This record gives sequence, C-alpha cells and structure tokens, in this order.
Amino acid sequence: MWPSFEPAPPADERDARFDAAAAGFAAPLARLAAAFEDESAPRAALLDDIHVALWRSLANYDGRIALRTWVFRVAFHLVAAQQPNTHDRPPYQDTAVQAWKRRRVLKSQRTLDEATAPGVSTTGASVTGFIQGLQPQDRELVFLCLEGIDIEGARDITGWTAARLESAYERISKLLGPGAREGWQRQFADASPGSRFQVRQRMQELNTRWKREGLRELVFVPVVSSLMALYVLGMHRRNWLAMLAIALLAFIVFIEAFQRRRRRLEAPGPHVTAGLDSLAFQRHLLEQKRDELRGTRTWKECAFLGAWLAYMLSFPLGRGTAWTWPLAGVAAGVVFFGLSWWWNRQGAALLRRQMDSVTD
Repeated sequence: MWPSFEPAPPADERDARFDAAAAGFAAPLARLAAAFEDESAPRAALLDDIHVALWRSLANYDGRIALRTWVFRVAFHLVAAQQPNTHDRPPYQDTAVQAWKRRRVLKSQRTLDEATAPGVSTTGASVTGFIQGLQPQDRELVFLCLEGIDIEGARDITGWTAARLESAYERISKLLGPGAREGWQRQFADASPGSRFQVRQRMQELNTRWKREGLRELVFVPVVSSLMALYVLGMHRRNWLAMLAIALLAFIVFIEAFQRRRRRLEAPGPHVTAGLDSLAFQRHLLEQKRDELRGTRTWKECAFLGAWLAYMLSFPLGRGTAWTWPLAGVAAGVVFFGLSWWWNRQGAALLRRQMDSVTD
C-alpha cells in the first residue's frame, strides 16, 4: 500500500487554521521561497511544498507555541530536508553537470562573518541576492531579521541563544543598512495566499511521483538485475563459485531497493518535526546521514567485496585459467572497496563535526 501524504482526514478546525495561516503569512512565505530558491518555476513549486507541509502539520498543532513560530519552523524544516534548488530533484538524481554546479554553489556560500555588504542599493532584489549567497542557517537569520522577528521569537524558531542572535542581528544591520527591511518587505506584499485547492493539486503530484519512483525502486531495478543475474548464471552454470557470487550480488540489489523504500517511508517530514527548532532538526538530519554511513554501507561493502572476490576466484578455481588477471581483479576490488570504506568513514566523521557545530 502506498503511503498517504495526508496524515488524517481533513477537519474543519485544521482547514480554518490553514486558511488563516496562509492568508496571514502569504507575503513572508513568498519571500522565504525567494530567499532559498533562485529560479521562478522551482520557487513556485517550493512554495507549494511549504503550503502542503503546513497544511499537514496543522493536524498536530495544539497551540502551545505561537502560530508564527510553527509556520516558520515548518518552512525552514522543509527547505533543510530538500536542500535549496533541489526540491523537485533529489541530489542523487543529478547529472554530472548538475552535481558540479551544486558543488560550486555550495563552495561559494559564505557565512555572515565572511559576507560583504550588497552595495549601495537596498532594494528587495539586491537583498535577495545577498541572502542567496549565504549558508542556509545564516539565510534563516537574515530572513527573520528582515521580517521583523525579535530575538525572542527568533530563538524559539531557530534554537540559537539570545547572545548569538544579538550578534547576528547587529552584523546584519551593519551589512544591509537601515533601509533594507523596508525594501525587502515591499517584495510580494500582494502575494496571494495558498489555497487548499493548490495543496490538493500538489499532493496529487507528489503522490504520483512517489508511486513512479517506488515502482522504479521495487520493480525496475530488481527485475533488471534479476534478468542480468540469470543471464550470467546461465553462462556459469557449471561454476558453483561464480553462481554463488552472482546470486549474492542480486540479493544485495534486492535488499538495497527495499531498504531505500523503507528509509523514505520512515523519514519524518516537516509536519511531524515542527516541534523541533531549526538547530534540533538540522542535528536530526545529520544524525540520519551519519548512521547511514556508519551502518548500512559497511555490511553492503563487505558483501559486495566478498561477491567480487568469489567471482574473480571462480575463473582459476572453476575453469583452470591463469591466476594473473583474477589476482589483479582481486587486488583492484580490495583497493576500491577499501577506499570506499575510508571515504564513508571520513564522511561520517565530517557529519560528526557538523553536528558538533550545530550547537551554540
């Protein structure tokens, strides 16, 4: 059964809350989408995704925190989970050119301490360009400052301490000047509020895409890998070691397909994590990535290495061929998987350091 993008049946109370939030925060949410997405069409889709997450989250809203805090938390969590400029295309689907562009953009992003003033102009467009050149967490702080959110409200949304926020607000005021807030807030001042009709349309699009990606993961990849495995098994039907290696590789592909789907099903969305501030949610995301690098990849790499070694050794042991190139293949496999293991360990260590930095 496919997962529902709607956690509970629509309720009059939730619909009323959504209509009020969508109308009250129409302009700020439009400006938020502009701050994190630099192309018009993806920006509109991102805004639709924010409204979907907001509508779903309001089924869990109990009024213990301010509605403004809830709305901005949901929006920031959605952006953090999807990454800027990638909401309709996960990073693993990038082409080589897109991956290189993403890497270049990430390297060019600066912190507030490294940033320079955008120039004499304090128009909304120049301020938006300034924000888009910052790292995501600093974008949040600049956005909240320009929206007139006081330090107490920003602390509830982001989780930063008052001292850190005071320092950031002072730096933002120095960089942007006194007229920046007015120029910023003139943008999208007449933005149309999100509607439940748009939410339903976007949810249908997401559900269709979910089914399509799920079919590819659960049907296309396993079926194609099984056909290839059967073909190779037919070629090696008298070589039991090669057959064992190919069967192991096919099994790993099946397990990976099901685990990928399970991770997607279990991943909590912004509507579930709205009770967390931005720092806590960032830490949650980093912990997920770290655990994946530490755990699932390790046993898969060992299994792949074992299958590769068995397949290479099946030639001299099963067919009596020379040992030269199979041993070279074994050595290449050991080096490749050793480097892969080391790279994953380094990635986990980097995430650990990032988690330590996501504190104040």
